[in-house]
This record gives sequence, C-alpha cells and structure tokens, in this order.
Amino acid sequence: MGGPGSGKSTQGDILASKYGYLHISAGELLRQEMATPNSDKAPIIRSRIDNGMIVPAQITLSLLLEKMKGSEKRVFLIDGFPRNLDNLNTFDGDEECKGYEVPFVVYFNCEERVLVERIMERAKTSGRSDDTLESLRLRLKTYKEQTQPIIEHYRKEGKLIEVDAGKSASDISQDVDSFFHQRLHSL
Repeated sequence: MGGPGSGKSTQGDILASKYGYLHISAGELLRQEMATPNSDKAPIIRSRIDNGMIVPAQITLSLLLEKMKGSEKRVFLIDGFPRNLDNLNTFDGDEECKGYEVPFVVYFNCEERVLVERIMERAKTSGRSDDTLESLRLRLKTYKEQTQPIIEHYRKEGKLIEVDAGKSASDISQDVDSFFHQRLHSL
C-alpha cells in the first residue's frame, strides 16, 4: 500500500521476479479492462479513474479474483487494493475470498512532494490518463481520505510493515527484500 508514485508496482515486480510469486496491480487490471473492446465495466472504470475516484469494490475484486484463480501460484503480491473501507469490507465479506489470507501488508510511506515529483516524471512517458497534475491532486486527496484508514486498520491488526519509500528504488528494494526473505519463506 502507499500513495500514487510510492513504488508499489515497481517493488511488486521486483519481488515477484525474485521469489516467483504473482504480482497483481489492481490499477493495471483496471487499465486493461478499460482497453477491452465492448467491456461493460470500462465506462465506469474510466470515469472513476479520470476523476481520481476509487473504482467500485466489486469491479476491482472480480478482476483480482479472476487473475488469482487463473494462476497456478499460491502467493500473490497485490498492489492498489484495498483502497478504502468498502474495498476492505467487500473483500472480507466475499465468499470467494475466504480461502485467501492477508498475512501482512507493506506500506510504502513517502512524502507528498516526492510522490508528485515521481508522477510528473512518469507522466512524460506513461501515456496514462491519470498521470496529470489535476488527476494527481484528486488521487492524493482520495488516498488521504480513504486509503489512510485502511493503513491504520492493518497497523492495529499488527500486519503493517512500514517502509521508507522516499529512497531510491534500489534502496527500497533492499529494505523490502530483507523483510520478504524472512517472512515469505515461512508462508
């Protein structure tokens, strides 16, 4: 978990490659669904993303479950979900999710100034509709108001591992890797 530009996807890709787990980016699944011709979900997803809003939980969860069920892997690194209490409650209450445990959550904590710099740099090449300053402001507002309570939820459960995400990608990777090396091998 972490704000937009905190390095969730970058670190997820690194860890999945190193340990052989499946990294699933909720944002990437949503962008793929938007690009799917004749998708009935695409207009809702596009409207929400373009306005810096969170996509309805059932849409995101259905895409995540489809990806998880289609994999032979048993350990998943999910970034971008849950993003609010509705996401969390939908996941916790969904019968199809009962077999999936969340043993811990990595929180990529990063100053807003750094997040803005990273997203504006990424915007030069990403082609993403939500990599604009206006959209970023909305995403940061949504993150503060809706995702921060999820971070506190996992902190209270003793499942939160906080990482300083203001460092370089390689330094963050070293910090996260030392934790994963110990923790994931026990799963």
